[in-house]
Amino acid sequence: MNADPKRSDLRGGEEALEATSGATLAAARSILLHDDSLTGPARRDAVADLFEDWVAARAEALGIGAQSGFAVVAVGSLGRREMVGYSDLDLILVHDNRYPERLAEVADGFWYPLWDAGISLDHSVRSVPEAMRVTREDASAALGLLDARFLAGDRDLAELMIVSVRNLWRTEARLRLPQVIETAQDRWRLTGEIAHRAEPDLKSGRGGLRDIQLLNALALAQLTDGLARLDPGTVGSPLAQAYDLLLAVRGEAHRIAGRARDQVRAQDADEIAVALGIADRFELARKISDAGRTTTYAVDAGLRTAQNAVGRRGLSRLRRLPLRRPLDEGVVEHSGEVVLAKSAIPSGDPGLVLRVAAASARNRLPINGPVLERLARYSPEMPEPWSAEQLSDLLVLLASGPDMAGPIEALDRVGLWGRMFPEWEAVRDLPPRDGIHTWTVDRHLIETVAGASELTTDVPRPDLLLLGALLHDLGKGRGGNHCTIGADIADAIGRRLGLWAADREILSEMVRHHLLVHQVVTRRDPTDPQVVADVAETLGHNAVLVYLLGALAEADSK
Repeated sequence: MNADPKRSDLRGGEEALEATSGATLAAARSILLHDDSLTGPARRDAVADLFEDWVAARAEALGIGAQSGFAVVAVGSLGRREMVGYSDLDLILVHDNRYPERLAEVADGFWYPLWDAGISLDHSVRSVPEAMRVTREDASAALGLLDARFLAGDRDLAELMIVSVRNLWRTEARLRLPQVIETAQDRWRLTGEIAHRAEPDLKSGRGGLRDIQLLNALALAQLTDGLARLDPGTVGSPLAQAYDLLLAVRGEAHRIAGRARDQVRAQDADEIAVALGIADRFELARKISDAGRTTTYAVDAGLRTAQNAVGRRGLSRLRRLPLRRPLDEGVVEHSGEVVLAKSAIPSGDPGLVLRVAAASARNRLPINGPVLERLARYSPEMPEPWSAEQLSDLLVLLASGPDMAGPIEALDRVGLWGRMFPEWEAVRDLPPRDGIHTWTVDRHLIETVAGASELTTDVPRPDLLLLGALLHDLGKGRGGNHCTIGADIADAIGRRLGLWAADREILSEMVRHHLLVHQVVTRRDPTDPQVVADVAETLGHNAVLVYLLGALAEADSK
């Protein structure tokens, strides 16, 4: 091949250029997207192969080969080989500044066919020093460049850029970490959590694909304590399974829409479920929620590990070592996390899990990841009934308001919450059956407890208010009237918790009648004496239950 890029004619002439037109590429992509024999990873691989082959053929037609001083590098979804349907095509034309007179000609030879065919293109032209400058100045762009992969042209030049950028990232990642975290938090505030959104953003939402890419960047910088970099097709871990599911769902969302779409629309959910062999849109929602929560848990742990790895540097580290501050029996704070005291023995202390969670919520500190794994492995089952101290620790946790959500989620991710409350399995990641509610049922229960914690001074039994808020929808997901089913569940749980029979009855009746206040307000006249008499009769003239149901209805409506 004549690889001299100084020549003014494009290699191969009009025939070679026509064979690599953008229209040809777009038509071939359409065929792949409508090929029902391709699903999931197979379709992603086929689309990635198609674009890679097109770039390689186009480079040859343009006279871009080895030692030419030009290279085409993929970043973004093609760089990671996770092209789904109508993903943006992210390309960088790398040059070594030897042939500036041909730079525009070569760039236009790549970009214009793609634009003319309506293929979404994100492009740039960079020398190696320019790529290094971008890496230093723009954290978001730096994360994108970490996915760079050679496609065509001068491989040595491309590899020089890729290696240089990654080495620079490893060197400066510690300094850039605060900016990276701030950028991620801004994105999360804008898009919300995919685990709890009715129409989640699979790409940018909290717990989505960009968070996995963030973890990969931290792993590349060796800031995540040995976390392996994930690639499409990685198998084994729950995080890898979450990654594959999010890619598969996103691919079907693109295919059905006929364009790029990262949100799962309600009207598309059933079709996506069928394409992926999932029972229905509700089961699809549960799987997406679980994947999002798995990813969120991993990225939270990864960011904490990275922050601790950065830690103190130089003389400041020598002047003061991190202190271990006692928080509760067997529980201390260390380096901004809740950890176990050296004397703690999880295998002989079933209540330790609750003390750890309560301390986490009360002090607004995350639970250390290895501590969670140790507790999950060695903690014994809770006794039946619970001790008064164990029930008290649960109530401290529930009374902590919004700060309890993190510890409960952490316990649930490692199986500890489900061991204490096996009834939780039926509502975990269960989507709402109507468009009014925003949260999954399990998250709605936690949000209701948070709301109830603000009303504990308004009721005679704050402990029962918190427990009722936690349990009121546990009857869902089982078929039948969830209030009636839930009342029996609440009685059984109350017995395990060690409640007196009278308290169990109140708790059970709270769950049975938790919709009563809403029904009276919306369907009847609450000022009508007969309505008041009917409600009193229904509740057995129990004033405590009346107060509790009023507060529960208020918390449930938030």
